[in-house]
Amino acid sequence: MRVSILQITQKVLSIPLKAYYTEPDLLVFQDFWKILIGLSENEISDLLTSLSSDDKKEISLKWNKYIKELERNKVKDFLNGEKVNSISILEKEGYAGVLCEFNLIKDLSSQKRCLMAGSGYHPETLIELKQNYQRIIPVCLDYDTQALKASEAYIKQTCSKDISKDFTFIKKRSFDFSYKDENIVLLANGLSNKKKTLLKIKDTAKTNVNILLRLPQKAATLLYEDVSEDEIKQIGFSIISKIQPSTLSKTYLLRSKK
Repeated sequence: MRVSILQITQKVLSIPLKAYYTEPDLLVFQDFWKILIGLSENEISDLLTSLSSDDKKEISLKWNKYIKELERNKVKDFLNGEKVNSISILEKEGYAGVLCEFNLIKDLSSQKRCLMAGSGYHPETLIELKQNYQRIIPVCLDYDTQALKASEAYIKQTCSKDISKDFTFIKKRSFDFSYKDENIVLLANGLSNKKKTLLKIKDTAKTNVNILLRLPQKAATLLYEDVSEDEIKQIGFSIISKIQPSTLSKTYLLRSKK
């Protein structure tokens, strides 16, 4: 394994988990990301093997906080009238766009509601979906009040009234929410407690609900919670199809087993 990989990983582990990261901290995460996306399969395997389970949990926790802070700062700067080159986090890993994921649902144009669990500060997925399928009501589900308020303000400022008026914002944990009214449920890659959330969907949603489950692959398995295909099937879902929309992610279309 390259020395640089170990060095940057140790730098990430040495950063204290605090309310806000410093500018040097943010630069460490940026460098960490640049190295991760260039790792070979063997290097990824060696890195994962070298880390303890506690180290992996710590890196994932710190990374998710970093992404949240990055989104928050960019949206806040935009709302304050500052020039922001790009707010998108997804595009940093070569994301192909939400339609490649949603087009897995063959009857997409007839769907009424789409809920995103873990919508965050910048629900770019729901914005792009609504711009292309205006009949669908987008629902932002997040436990962070400030994220919901910021995303609502951002959508009102950047989207037309015809689009922004239909957005719904719900403060709730994804595994405490009832999905009985949802037609499409998208689980964000950075969402924690994915398995608990899938169990809740299985218990409360209609049997024909469409679930788009974003999961990490390759080096991103160090950053985000993964769920195996066996676990998905054990919960009670069938894997209808899947796609790789970016370098480090995959998306499954799931439906409840009859």
